[in-house]
Amino acid sequence: MGDSPTKSLENPQAPSFSSAGFVYDTQRGTLFFDTVPVKLSPLLTRIIELLLSHGDSLVTRQKLFDSIWPNQIVSDDALTRAMSDLRKSLAQFSEQKLIETLPKRGYRWLEPVTMNAETSQDLTGLSVAAETFKSEPSSKRKIGERPHTEALRSVRFPLKQLPLWAMMLISLIIAMALLLTAVKSFELRIKRDFVPIAIVSGAGVDKQSKLYSQVENEIKQLLLNTETLRYLASDILVIEPTEHNSNNLLAKISNRATVDWMLMIDIDENAPNQTLHFSLIEASTGLVHYSKKLDLSNSKVSSTQFNLQVVNDIERFVQ
Repeated sequence: MGDSPTKSLENPQAPSFSSAGFVYDTQRGTLFFDTVPVKLSPLLTRIIELLLSHGDSLVTRQKLFDSIWPNQIVSDDALTRAMSDLRKSLAQFSEQKLIETLPKRGYRWLEPVTMNAETSQDLTGLSVAAETFKSEPSSKRKIGERPHTEALRSVRFPLKQLPLWAMMLISLIIAMALLLTAVKSFELRIKRDFVPIAIVSGAGVDKQSKLYSQVENEIKQLLLNTETLRYLASDILVIEPTEHNSNNLLAKISNRATVDWMLMIDIDENAPNQTLHFSLIEASTGLVHYSKKLDLSNSKVSSTQFNLQVVNDIERFVQ
């Protein structure tokens, strides 16, 4: 990462922050997970320090722009991409959901954060090893070598004193650990890359109608064509009427999947002017965050074009 990302990192008394197995050493500007350095760009390092320093409080988008890109004109997409990259980097070490997106407002670190003034000194040796790795010319590194590999290389063991069988056993254990880590990292990358969307129908909608089937199939295909969105399989989505109102549908997600968002499709085929209505609903609260309606009888926009606009809007919104 080179130079310290922020001025506060130059302070030898600067505290460190601990949360969810991660420790951020502000003196060195390095993030660790269980003593293993996490490789982050200077931009992502500044973001993680800002999130951790606010504990579990909201960090507004404006605060991020002012702190990370002072006196610069930066698009919203730059911040969205940076947060996505940070989530992917953290997901290689932890399965927990660590960063919450508060739409149109900002971001929040979800786990409790502890500030420790002594941890920074305890991690000095590991930080030095990480800095040595980063400053070493790439030509001297082995292909695919990670910072923690360099830290392990710097530790000298009296291997010549060990019997052959012990050395073979150690090599086997290390190989198995590296293989399991690679598999786990791949699984996490698959899990974390997509936002699941539950597709539900509005009250009174005939799901067997030709128009509804066409719209639902188009929406599913459009979701699959995006880089970040996927739809939830219908066999793990149970829809039941609530006790108070049979028209008020309550989505219950089984233990096999979790979902933050529901996309409700509402089609009125009996009215003089047929209408197609989409609503994006937050599953945990029932709040509608996005709504778009199309008059199928009079609009010059086809339902296919309209569906594409809706999916593009949703992809930008949920990131």
